[in-house]
Amino acid sequence: MAGSLDNPDWTAISIHAYRQRWHDAPGAGAHEDVELRLAEPPAIGVPTIMLQGADDRDNLPITSDHKERYFKNRYERRVLTGVGHFVPREAPDAFAAAILSMCGFAA
Repeated sequence: MAGSLDNPDWTAISIHAYRQRWHDAPGAGAHEDVELRLAEPPAIGVPTIMLQGADDRDNLPITSDHKERYFKNRYERRVLTGVGHFVPREAPDAFAAAILSMCGFAA
């Protein structure tokens, strides 16, 4: 087992990290200034295809909906039916096709 997992407070820390990520728990006050800066996402200027598994239960598909405003260049969101959290592993053909289409090649 990895050394970082062999820690009596690993579970509590991991659960808190996820709760903070989804705004269900406060973060450390000492990091509030960094959190505020990170909450202001910059506009992304590179062409982007976002692949989202429709069956993803870690990052629900709704969390990637309506994000076009964060992109200054081409942006496309593809929600993949029957795919969960690990798109490259669960849908390698769709993953490769997205990369090829970004490079100007037909899949």
